Amino acid sequence: MLKELMESGQCPRVPVYCDSPMAIKAVEIFLKHTEEYSDATKELISKYGSPLEWQGFTFAQTAEESKKINNSRFPCIIISSSGMVTGGRIQHHLIQRLPDPRNTVIFIGFQAPGTRGFTIKSGANEVKIFGQMIPIRAQVAALEQFSDHADTPELLEWLHTFSSKPRSTYLVHGELEASNQLRDAMAKDLGWNVQIAQWMQKVEI
Repeated sequence: MLKELMESGQCPRVPVYCDSPMAIKAVEIFLKHTEEYSDATKELISKYGSPLEWQGFTFAQTAEESKKINNSRFPCIIISSSGMVTGGRIQHHLIQRLPDPRNTVIFIGFQAPGTRGFTIKSGANEVKIFGQMIPIRAQVAALEQFSDHADTPELLEWLHTFSSKPRSTYLVHGELEASNQLRDAMAKDLGWNVQIAQWMQKVEI
């Protein structure tokens, strides 16, 4: 999307750094399976080539390459897996950039309550990273449409492929309201015994 925005003039051409070893490996695997490409992906790669070779886009494989990103004092875009900011290289970038109001932190995935990512996203004035309190002066935004979680119809479609009905099903991920809605939809559509797992609950399987 950034490539298309830059090529169309909707976004200025600034350096883009992808700083996530796992994401880089995922891109490498994705590029090997052309049979899985959508029409939009085929067109994009046909026009501009492999994302790993796009001019102005840097994929930081090593820790040293990651550290070099923080030496940059010019406008740039850093894409780094958050893991809800509970770990990974993103923490180093945030320590340096959260205190500066010229920066913007954009979350594109779910941030569970109690996580560092949730704290930042919820409008807190500071957050603890590596034992130190970091002031949050940067702008914080969220683009929820990038979430890769399946929605209820997609989950139901997948669950219909099960050859036999489970004796019990426990929902262990998601906010309570969303979990309640999914439980009700599964019970109604599939006739399953669905429960929402409770904190520290133990179940004999």
